[in-house]
Amino acid sequence: MPRVSSSRSHKKTHMIPIKKELRRKTNNTFLHYRKAIVVELLPNDFIQLRLYGQRNSSAVAINISDLYYELVR
Repeated sequence: MPRVSSSRSHKKTHMIPIKKELRRKTNNTFLHYRKAIVVELLPNDFIQLRLYGQRNSSAVAINISDLYYELVR
């Protein structure tokens, strides 16, 4: 009997660029700072990390492709 595939499996999902930042806070605190880390996904494929309650001037940002390269090498 031939396999019948649903039309849903053949649809291609296209990624769309984000226009607004996406921000999430970790559940656990970070080391002796005892503050959560805020992770932000920014437009143009950047990830920004900072301690909760700190200003953006103390944040660390990295391009997603650079981060991936650093993690897999």
